[in-house]
Amino acid sequence: MSRFYEDFTELSWGVDNLGGGPSSNVATMSSSSSTFCYLSRVKMAELDTASEAADCRLAKGSMNWFMYATLVSPSDDAWVHCEAICYNN
Repeated sequence: MSRFYEDFTELSWGVDNLGGGPSSNVATMSSSSSTFCYLSRVKMAELDTASEAADCRLAKGSMNWFMYATLVSPSDDAWVHCEAICYNN
């Protein structure tokens, strides 16, 4: 599930991955030709065994930025929440 928030100075994005991994949720964000984006917040919970892991990352595509919230191992209770902010160039 991705959400989009906008105000006058920045574009903010959030994406969640809520258990049941391994899986990856992706948010398609703003134009990569006109914005610079960075991770602004990462939250993880229930990574309580050695086999559970999670990841947040941004990727700059040819048209848009993408943000991935990934559970990299099977888990019934682990979750990850990623947020990014994009500024106009």
